[in-house]
Amino acid sequence: MTIRVSGKHMEVGASLSDHAQESINEIVKKYMGHVLESHAVFSKDHHNFLADIQVHISHHFIVNCHGKDSDPYKALAQALHKLETRIKKYKNRLQSRKRGTEKVDFIEISKHIFGDSHDDHEQEIPVTIAELNTPIETLTVSEAVMRLEVTEYPLVVFKSAAHNRFNVVYKRPDGNIGWMDLKSE
Repeated sequence: MTIRVSGKHMEVGASLSDHAQESINEIVKKYMGHVLESHAVFSKDHHNFLADIQVHISHHFIVNCHGKDSDPYKALAQALHKLETRIKKYKNRLQSRKRGTEKVDFIEISKHIFGDSHDDHEQEIPVTIAELNTPIETLTVSEAVMRLEVTEYPLVVFKSAAHNRFNVVYKRPDGNIGWMDLKSE
């Protein structure tokens, strides 16, 4: 497993880098065994340090965790605690679910990521900063909700295993989870 530790507009010392690598490796080996790669990014936000951890569990499943504190080690500890909780939850759901040997279906779509312009003199038109092909998996609603909770994405688009239509689960502003069944008429 490749574990990368970097700093965003700051230097990450050898001690913090080694501690992050060892801690991530320990949690991942404890619960998952083998993972493709992991990346920890430290940044400074006014008087706080931010620790963002991203772990690629499989080709199509990523766990994101964030920590924030005035001490970088405490920010890392918060992110690691979230990582451990989410991986445990994911593994428990996988073990409790009896999954057949059926093949998982994927559909490739293009995904665009937009960023804001930081120059006040330019027009306020979003700039495309990435274009990726993203698979849309065939999942049940409960599997999609699990992906939403573990990845911290604002929404998950999937093809329903029950009726073979596109569905969306998303985080609502009130903290609940919404579900849309996209029917074509």
